[in-house]
Amino acid sequence: MTEPRKLQDRVAAAFGGAPSVAADAGFAAIHDALGDLTLCRDADGVILSANRSFREMSGVDDPVGRTCAELDIAFKSGAVPHIHEVEFTTAGRRRIFLWQDIAIRDPGNGVSRLQSIARDITAERLRAEAAEQASRAAEEESQRKSRLIAMVSHEIRTPLSGLLGMGQLLGGTELTPEQANYLDGIRRSGTDLAQLVEDLLDFSTLAAGRFHLRPSRQAVRPLVESVVELLSSRAHAKGIEIAAVIDPGLPDELEFDVARFRQVLYNVIGNAVKFTEQGGVLVRAARGEDALEVRVEDTGPGMNDGELKRIFGAFEQGDLSRAREGGVGLGLAISARIMAEAGGGISVESAPGHGTAFTIRLKAPASGAGLRSGRELSAADVLLLAPAGPAAMAISACLANLGARVRSATDLDAALRQLALRPVNGVIVDHRLDSKFTASLARSPAIAGARKVFLVSPESRPATMSGDVYDSWLIRPLREQSLIDVLTGKLRGLEPRPEERREFPVLAAEASDESDAVPSRAEPAAAARPGIILAEDDPINAFIVRSMLEKAGLAVRSVTSFERLAALHAEDPAALIVTDNSLDDGTCGRFVATLRGREDAGLLPVTPVIVLTADGRQETRRDLLTRGANLVLVKPARADSLVSAVMDLLGRRAA
Repeated sequence: MTEPRKLQDRVAAAFGGAPSVAADAGFAAIHDALGDLTLCRDADGVILSANRSFREMSGVDDPVGRTCAELDIAFKSGAVPHIHEVEFTTAGRRRIFLWQDIAIRDPGNGVSRLQSIARDITAERLRAEAAEQASRAAEEESQRKSRLIAMVSHEIRTPLSGLLGMGQLLGGTELTPEQANYLDGIRRSGTDLAQLVEDLLDFSTLAAGRFHLRPSRQAVRPLVESVVELLSSRAHAKGIEIAAVIDPGLPDELEFDVARFRQVLYNVIGNAVKFTEQGGVLVRAARGEDALEVRVEDTGPGMNDGELKRIFGAFEQGDLSRAREGGVGLGLAISARIMAEAGGGISVESAPGHGTAFTIRLKAPASGAGLRSGRELSAADVLLLAPAGPAAMAISACLANLGARVRSATDLDAALRQLALRPVNGVIVDHRLDSKFTASLARSPAIAGARKVFLVSPESRPATMSGDVYDSWLIRPLREQSLIDVLTGKLRGLEPRPEERREFPVLAAEASDESDAVPSRAEPAAAARPGIILAEDDPINAFIVRSMLEKAGLAVRSVTSFERLAALHAEDPAALIVTDNSLDDGTCGRFVATLRGREDAGLLPVTPVIVLTADGRQETRRDLLTRGANLVLVKPARADSLVSAVMDLLGRRAA
């Protein structure tokens, strides 16, 4: 029997006669009109019929009797059985079809067949591929930008460290009031730049997915008070108030990343100060049902619905017309991301002309009892004479939280009415009402036996205080413990606040490093050896660090390379080494590892190592600590942080 005859018999057997063939031909014609490919194969995969679209796409006029493999048709299997993708190239054009096989049995003769239908998905697939390619390109571009931001930010830290360090040293010299004012301006600008660097670094870290939190047990009260104090000079320079109220029921300690939470507080409270021109900013910290809640309320211009929707977006500010206030709109976006990483969040309420309130929620396990008993000032009956505003509200709330009875007055007439009701044993007078109080009320018999407290801002603090009018004085924003000590007579006035705490960069990595320091491996005899070797190749930073250490009474020898450091230390071992991470093209980790190896071999005494770095990334810090560094501080390092770390590692106490 001839081959054509065998094929005809095979087709006839498969279709069971002319009616089936006619039906299949009609089926093919329908799909021709739709542009679909159809063909029918027997159990062995031999093509029994194919529509015109298939013949044109495959370029084979008569595919009957052949298999798909013989026609070089390759199937790309998908996730669903019997559904494949098939690619054809016709006239230089790539075509993609979604191919589906359906097993059927002819009702006439019971012969099994495989009916296939393929639909053109070229446009859809090419769009998806283009979108995926664009997404990959955008991700690569984003990563490149993040790397650039990180690199530039790291490079900025070195000269910034010099700028702020020189400011610290200058602040320790004798200055005229005019010079001190200029220095304060330099510090503020440096602070803003340092915070911008920190925000840019965090932005790149978050974008790259390398952001990690380091929670530990920390006290909340001193953290909130320190951030409010830090921003107070900025607020007072604008003529607005800033104050904090902390719930006495707040636990002693909570589990959280203190450096990151400080950064969030600084950004949110600083944002409130920046956009408030009248009134002030009030910060309230309390324990919610399952989280710490810090509410930051301001009397600024408020925001409309559109501004509220974009306020947490990167590089956004509420009102673009106020962009001259400064900032690139990163702080709130980064703060929101940090709080989300910590399992909390930031919400905002505002309306035009009615101020703004941000609520920061931090899920943090409690550790310890409440901070205060609420009875420390239960014997106090206090009259507060102060202008209405956040400061007066905070002091009144603080007194009430401590068990005191408090009455407030904003002028002398109101004060006299309050005193007529019952006598008091304490009077707090805001410096803005001092002249009226001194002239009219200070000698009044109604307050003859009361303790008189003068309330001032750091900027308006007098050089001397009239002892025959006031018994003591307080600085606002006040610390709760200072209020207790002054009203109970334990403290007449306040010690000057450290200058560097008033207005200095809040750098997350630096702020948290001290709590994670590796315990010193220094031997007790280390303090008896010669002083410190400083390895730094930038002359400005070398001068600053050396001055900081020498002012603390430490002997310092300086080198500019690891080769010279190794030689000097081998010749005359130091009690402690302070080195820059970027020395000799960033080979600090290798130097420290080599040093530890020689110590383990008994060739050198064990020596603590502090690394100063402009690279605030966690992986850099972990690598240095793993290789043997005792402590990693991020530039610009504060004098108090550096000296304290050195003293701790040497096993000595600062005088």
